[in-house]
Order: sequence, then structure tokens, then C-alpha cells
Amino acid sequence: MDKDERVCSQYNPECEFSTCWSEPGAEEKPFITAYWFEWAPAQMLEELSKDFTAETGIGFKMSTTAVENWVQKINVEMVAKSDAYDLIIADSQDVGTMVKGGHFIELTDWIKQHKVDQDFTAASMTAYSEYPKGSGKYWACRRKEMPSVGPTGKDLFEDPKNKEAFQKNMAIRWISPETSRRY
Repeated sequence: MDKDERVCSQYNPECEFSTCWSEPGAEEKPFITAYWFEWAPAQMLEELSKDFTAETGIGFKMSTTAVENWVQKINVEMVAKSDAYDLIIADSQDVGTMVKGGHFIELTDWIKQHKVDQDFTAASMTAYSEYPKGSGKYWACRRKEMPSVGPTGKDLFEDPKNKEAFQKNMAIRWISPETSRRY
């Protein structure tokens, strides 16, 4: 991969995502190599990537290491300005360091264009995606938001008035869960 053609962003096990990838030459098939620590969500991401590859033709390889060595390996790769990984799944506290080191690109326009910020509370976007705080500049994409409500009566959230009130008060839209896994 040509470092000059790479695009970098950020993603964390709980919150964000970080990607650097380029269009390879005609002789190479496009692929993304990801790095995370060893745990079930890394295996699930690799499994989910099969659908992504089938849809886009872009391959995906997950590289993992023991959690005890994870941060050290990220730091070594970043200091070396390595292009070994295209997607580094990092933690939110790493955003500032990675931005200062020139390892992530600003995602503000992309986040707003794709309305990613509308899926999370403003406080979450500030805490996990914005750097420096108060700047309005986003460098990370949240993966999920921890739920602040638990299972509740189905009829309560099917009422349009309640849906509207929920969206107004929580600053996110309510999507009724269709299965217990959606809770």
C-alpha cells in the first residue's frame, strides 16, 4: 500500500474506529487489514467482514494480539509510521495522541454527511469522537452507545407521541427492538 494514498480514521471496542487504507495497484486485490486485541468481538467483526467482502470485493483480515500487548503494539506501529494495519480498533483515550501524531484524519464532514452524529447523544460524540473537546472536530466514529434504558412495555414505545418525546429528550431516534438481541 502506498502511504500517500492512505486514509485514516478511528474506532474503539466500546466506541470508535480507525482506518487507513488505499486502492492497491491493478495486480493486487483490495483488502483491509485490521488490528485488535483477542476477544469475541474481534472474531465477530472478522465473521461480519465476509458480507462486506462479498458486497464490495474488498478482502478483510483480522490480526489480533493478547490484550496485555495491544497498546504496546499500536504504539510501536504508530511510532514507526508503519502501514502494517489499515484499521486499528483503538480506545477513545487514544484519539488525542493519534491526532497529534498525525495518525488519524478529521472525519467531521464525513460524520455530518452520513448523519452518524444523529445516532448518538451529543455528550457521547464529544467524549468519544471530538478532539480537542469543544472544537467541533470529529476524529472517530462510535461503534455503539451503551443503552440507558432496558426492556420495557412494547405498547409504550409504539405510541408515536412517546417516540417523539424519546427522540426529543434523548437526542436519538427510537427504533423498536424486533428481537431480544436488539435490547
